[in-house]
Amino acid sequence: LKENVETIKGLEVIEKLRGVRFDWIESKQSEIGFIAQEVEAVFPELVVTDPESGLKAVKYSDLVSPLIEAVKDVANMSRAT
Repeated sequence: LKENVETIKGLEVIEKLRGVRFDWIESKQSEIGFIAQEVEAVFPELVVTDPESGLKAVKYSDLVSPLIEAVKDVANMSRAT
């Protein structure tokens, strides 16, 4: 069912992401996450854009794969030392 399968880079791309703490303007609720435009620059497939409003959202669950690859990179680095 899948084609063009390739292993994604882990730590190299995860290090390009910036986690942020922010407050929503309308609700004043605090949250931790990412800025969608910044994620889009690294992983365009992790961001969806609402066609009507143009608002962007991060598909957080899809970050699992690069995070796993990053953990494997760190584990391999610690084994090498």
